[in-house]
Amino acid sequence: MNMTEGLYRYSPLWDTQIRLLKMIRSEDEQADIQAEILHLLMLSAQVRGYVALSYTWGMTKPSLILKIDGGTMRIRENVDWILRKLQCPCAM
Repeated sequence: MNMTEGLYRYSPLWDTQIRLLKMIRSEDEQADIQAEILHLLMLSAQVRGYVALSYTWGMTKPSLILKIDGGTMRIRENVDWILRKLQCPCAM
């Protein structure tokens, strides 16, 4: 398999859009996190409400998998941890 095969690729945004990650809940706490990317106009995103965070925290090399829209993205352990916390119904 080629190194870029199966990797998530960003689609360009319009000037007034933002990218949101919509979590797909799983009963298996050990499974890879799954999500989809939504492109929304900034005004509609304000109405919906969301939690904002950066996925580039830390100096460690990304070692875990986030499955997005049929592709994969490598993420760091701390990002995996917070996404799992946000995915839990008790966290919201």
